[in-house]
Amino acid sequence: MATLKDVARIAEVSPSTASRILHGGAIRVSSETRARVERVARDMAYRANNSARSLRTRVTRTLGILLSDSQNPVYAQMIVGANEAAAEHGYSLLMMSARDDARRAAFLEMVAEDRADGLILADAGLDCSWVEKLRFTGAPFVLVNHPGPEGSASVMMDDARGAAMAIAHLIEQGHREIAYLSAPLSTDVGRRRLAATREVLGRHGIALPDRRWFECGFAGEGAAAAVDRLLWHKEPITAIATGGIVAAMVAIKALLQRGVSVPEQVSVVSFHDNPFAQYMTPGITAVRMPLEEVGRLAVVHVLDLIEGAEPRAVIVTDPPPVLVSRQSVARREVEV
Repeated sequence: MATLKDVARIAEVSPSTASRILHGGAIRVSSETRARVERVARDMAYRANNSARSLRTRVTRTLGILLSDSQNPVYAQMIVGANEAAAEHGYSLLMMSARDDARRAAFLEMVAEDRADGLILADAGLDCSWVEKLRFTGAPFVLVNHPGPEGSASVMMDDARGAAMAIAHLIEQGHREIAYLSAPLSTDVGRRRLAATREVLGRHGIALPDRRWFECGFAGEGAAAAVDRLLWHKEPITAIATGGIVAAMVAIKALLQRGVSVPEQVSVVSFHDNPFAQYMTPGITAVRMPLEEVGRLAVVHVLDLIEGAEPRAVIVTDPPPVLVSRQSVARREVEV
């Protein structure tokens, strides 16, 4: 007797896709794919195992959400918005951390087992190959702050505007000798924030030589080492901008531990804010991005996909990024 896996193999689709087509699950596929699966099932005299099917294709009222690192405080704000939107529509969130490919594979397995009705991908390190694997499953999914292939659904932040605001604030406060600790350049967000930083500095005639910018991880990896290199080479900097809030925290701690006062000697500004930034000593000046709204829209968007809506690429502009001024940036008089 032919099995669902046999049908999927001959029709060149995943078992999850074949199951949803043949058993009425939520899925968006081309008419050609649907016809091919149905034709193979007829030719192979496939008959569903109804008891097993009732377990596999039930509506779970659950959305899966994949995070780069569940311990990163930035995600906490996004999850607040996502949880509220999910609860309003009678859904719950199943969160998974994507620290490595093994965990990403486990997330795909969750899709194949029909344990979630839709997916939210807030994994900055997700590359195109993983996005294509998810598209192959036929499951509704939304990318968060990560542009996907044409036709993918996404909810994006205006990273360029936020990064520009951070650098512009330093310049407005009289700083010209600025170092930059970027988010990982292997990610789209890291590249966008660095490009915006360079653009604003260049517009004001301020250079960012290689010796003044360093790549750091989202968890602040490399920030302390970057501070050490700046101090070792006696770079005459008056300010540091970071591509993430954790890197700013690590950099401030490293500066203070090495006897450099913040902000009297070196000011620090961060991309992203979080509730803990105000309790740091000094409080961190940061650009607050609309993370809760991003989480809310991601849930609304994936629920629309489940109902059969077309994928859309959305950029969150309301509320806009906001510069939150605290004690980590001091005004510096410009020498003339």
